[in-house]
Amino acid sequence: RWILHNHTDSACELALTGLVDGKLTHAIIDRTFVDAAGIRWVIDYKVSTPQPGESEAAFFSRKLEQYRGQLESYQQLLRALHPETEIKAALYFPLIDGWCELEG
Repeated sequence: RWILHNHTDSACELALTGLVDGKLTHAIIDRTFVDAAGIRWVIDYKVSTPQPGESEAAFFSRKLEQYRGQLESYQQLLRALHPETEIKAALYFPLIDGWCELEG
């Protein structure tokens, strides 16, 4: 519910184009908003689930590494528009109600 709450400067399916590491990049961000603490969130929805016998922690770690580049690109694109704002990124897995935040 927090993800879909009516936040400041929120958008779904936000299309952005800009330079990321010197390359023209087109992106569609599933969900972005600014929370009550002034942090801009970039959230990417994923419908995958853990493999049989895979712990949730191992699954989240694997998926964060798989999508790290994508999330970091989204952060760079938004940072160009909002250089003064802290930007955090996370993956949300609605099929398991799972959440994992990109660190660093």
